[in-house]
Amino acid sequence: MKPWYALLIAVSLSLLPTACKEESSTTGPSTLADLNTPVTASALNAFTYTVHASQFSQSFTQPLTFTSDSLVVTLTSSDYSGGQATVQVADSLGATVFTDTVTSNKVVALAHMKATVPTSCSITLSNLSARMTFVIAAED
Repeated sequence: MKPWYALLIAVSLSLLPTACKEESSTTGPSTLADLNTPVTASALNAFTYTVHASQFSQSFTQPLTFTSDSLVVTLTSSDYSGGQATVQVADSLGATVFTDTVTSNKVVALAHMKATVPTSCSITLSNLSARMTFVIAAED
């Protein structure tokens, strides 16, 4: 995957008025405009999480299915007005592959990231008020 694809995916997901649902690997609302209803999509070598949050709290860990250690990561937040979000990606030994915290508007885009193969993603939101999207994908 080209480095700019992940950023394009993240921006596209945050702008789409509707989301596709795949029964086994996608959860969320029929529209991305719904407040406090996250949308997640997980597939081989890719994971996306997006939410339009208003004082929203949530904590979960998602198993990931990656076969590559060459990664592209994007984390975007806009319309930030409070709270905090933490994203942590770990490998099979529990070592951190990527971590970041949202406490303002931000755009993080990392391409050509060499790490160990990710196996889980933990996301914790604490009274977050913002639009946030996180994407991790294999770079092939």
